[in-house]
Amino acid sequence: MFLANNQYSEIEEVARRILELVRSKKFRYRDISVITKNIDVYSNLCRAIFKEYDIPVFIDEKRDLSQNILVKYLISILDIFARNWSYDSVFNYIKCGFLNITPSDIYLLENYALKWEIKGSKWYKADWNFHDEDSTGKAKIDHINELRRKIVTPLVELKNNLSGNKTAKQISENLYNFLIKNNIDKVLESKIKELNDMQKVDIAAEYETSWKIVMQVLDEIVLVFGDENITFESY
Repeated sequence: MFLANNQYSEIEEVARRILELVRSKKFRYRDISVITKNIDVYSNLCRAIFKEYDIPVFIDEKRDLSQNILVKYLISILDIFARNWSYDSVFNYIKCGFLNITPSDIYLLENYALKWEIKGSKWYKADWNFHDEDSTGKAKIDHINELRRKIVTPLVELKNNLSGNKTAKQISENLYNFLIKNNIDKVLESKIKELNDMQKVDIAAEYETSWKIVMQVLDEIVLVFGDENITFESY
């Protein structure tokens, strides 16, 4: 035990002791927890001092991420994989607002999927050719399949990249690459500009924060779990 003169000195001493434990090779960073009754007081201090000492840190703050627009988008992807491409999971993803698909095309696709009971591997195995002779022409079927491929192709690629044993770092990198490759950052920027132009500055600020929060969470997972093998479900 020790008595510090102030909070800064207290956390500095904690950082030094963590380094001693790790350098003794008896502990890894992920084996060590720092517990406090007042996380609001110590969180920023821990981040700053631990950074000076090159100590990776994950602050277990109670953050309500459920309403974060980008978190909702990522969860909708996970839901598709977990629920084997169910109707609800796929259209929750489509309606998140990050795909360049018009409301009329979503309506067209949704009606087709309902009518022909599209679910599971029907989404990605082959082009669709379900139609009534007098109701759906070839041009319409071709357009529907074009929409299907636009939705499915990046998801199948991501699922393949996440399959099997992967490290936490690899999963984080794949998720980040998926977001960048599909221009999700650019879509967010466009939404933020549109909201600011409409004087909806509070909502715009929330959208801007959503990207920063997700990037921070991905970084923290890499810092703490790094090369540890985990499944995507555990992640």
